Amino acid sequence: MQGKSPKQYSDSARAAGFAIIGIIMIMMIAPFIPVSDSTDPRPAGPGYNYWVPTEKDIQELDSLHDIVKETNTDLDTVRRSLDRCLDKLDEIWMQQNAIIHWEVVDGEMSIYTKEDSIRDEQERWRYIDSIERADDAYSKWMEQQ
Repeated sequence: MQGKSPKQYSDSARAAGFAIIGIIMIMMIAPFIPVSDSTDPRPAGPGYNYWVPTEKDIQELDSLHDIVKETNTDLDTVRRSLDRCLDKLDEIWMQQNAIIHWEVVDGEMSIYTKEDSIRDEQERWRYIDSIERADDAYSKWMEQQ
């Protein structure tokens, strides 16, 4: 069954009537509710718990701000000096140990020195020579066939 029964219609009408009567009563009572005359000298905003700094407070905050700026400048200077020292130590270390390349991969340091380079070059030449000898041997074998 669709729609509303006669009882549902009367209940809805009664509820709407009560709501209208309530609104009219609030409108009649509202003018009699006193409005507070605010004599609060504070500017509009939160009406409680905010801080107005004094001249001394402003000076302290400014001096703290200056201290923070000076500390940041000092830290930047220390960082630059430390970077220069580390670069110089790297340069000296590489010169003394004849290091060509170094890197840290997965927490392990890999160093490639001049000796490693010479050994690799000798192995490379041996490998090339072995390929040439094998090629020559293959050529001789093919001639005999």
